[in-house]
Parts: sequence; C-alpha cells; structure tokens
Amino acid sequence: MLLSGNQVAIADGMGDEGGLGDKSLKLRPLPFALEGFSVAMRWHRSGHSSLANQWLRSLIAEVAQAL
Repeated sequence: MLLSGNQVAIADGMGDEGGLGDKSLKLRPLPFALEGFSVAMRWHRSGHSSLANQWLRSLIAEVAQAL
C-alpha cells in the first residue's frame, strides 16, 4: 500500500527497493500471472488547471503510449 493512502501500486520492472531511496517501500512479486493492465494517473484537483501539471501529465501519457 502506498504510504499515505489506501491504494496499491503494481509496477513492472521498477528495480530493487534499495535503489528507490525510500526504504519504507516494499516490493513483492505478484502471486499470479499478470496478462495485461491499465494505466491511470491521479492528481489533486487543485493541480488540475496548473499548466505545469498539465504538461507533466501530457509527458507521462506520451511516454506511456510509446511503451
């Protein structure tokens, strides 16, 4: 679970937890095969109109499409 919420993140190829800089993040293998997934972004509504936030979300979406 993410440290400050009730969400779970599933990611492929993030590397080892020692390289992430946050020792409170625990990475574990999934107990089942994952045959596809969806990607979602979430942000606080206060950043919805921020030009910097819009640019970052756009860049993330562009990079994700290329994967």
